[in-house]
Amino acid sequence: MTEQQPDYRRIGREMAREKARMEQRASRPDTSAALMFSVILWAAATIVGFVATDHGFAGWIVAGIEAAFVIAGIFWRQLRSGLSSSITVIVPLWGFVARCDRIRTCAKLRKAGIYKDPDRTRTIPATTWRKNHDIYVKFDGGGESGMSPDHIKELLRKDARVWRARSFAVSEDPEWPGMITVQLSKAAIVHTVLDDPIEGVVA
Repeated sequence: MTEQQPDYRRIGREMAREKARMEQRASRPDTSAALMFSVILWAAATIVGFVATDHGFAGWIVAGIEAAFVIAGIFWRQLRSGLSSSITVIVPLWGFVARCDRIRTCAKLRKAGIYKDPDRTRTIPATTWRKNHDIYVKFDGGGESGMSPDHIKELLRKDARVWRARSFAVSEDPEWPGMITVQLSKAAIVHTVLDDPIEGVVA
C-alpha cells in the first residue's frame, strides 16, 4: 500500500478561506469592548455578588442596578443611541445595543457614499430611528470631509434608495456644525416639522 498523499489543493483552499474570513473580521468595526463592558462584566459581577456574599446581598444590588438601567433605556433613547459618547459602552445591555446602532448606521452612510473613511473599522457617532413611518438618521460629521448639507443632499438624490426612501430632508444643527439629521420617507414628498401648521390663541 502506498502512503496517502496530503491533498495540497484542499489545504490551500481552506487556508485561503480562513485568510479571507480573518481579513473580513479585521475590516469590521469592533463590538468586543461593548460586549465585554455592557454584558459580560455586568453578568459576572452579578454572579460573583450572589456567590461571594451572604444571602447574595451584593448580587441583588448589582441586579437592581442593571434592571434600573434596562428600564431607563426603554424610555430614554439616549442610553441606547449610537450617537452617545463612548461612556455608554459601560451601560448594562444598552451599551452593546448603542454600539451596534452606530455600526449599522455608519454602514448605511458608507453605502450611500456619505461617510468615506478608508479605514472600514472606524465609525462616527451616528444613530438611526423610526418615527411616524419615516426613518431618521443623525450623525456627527464634524471634522469629516464631504459632510456639508448641500453635498449630502446631492448624494442622497442618487442613493436615498439605500434606505428604500423616495424623498428626504437634510438639516444641520445651528449650534453644532457638522451634526446632521436626515429624514427619509417612502412618500413622494417628505413631511417635516416645518410643514406642520402653527396654532395659537389670539387675545
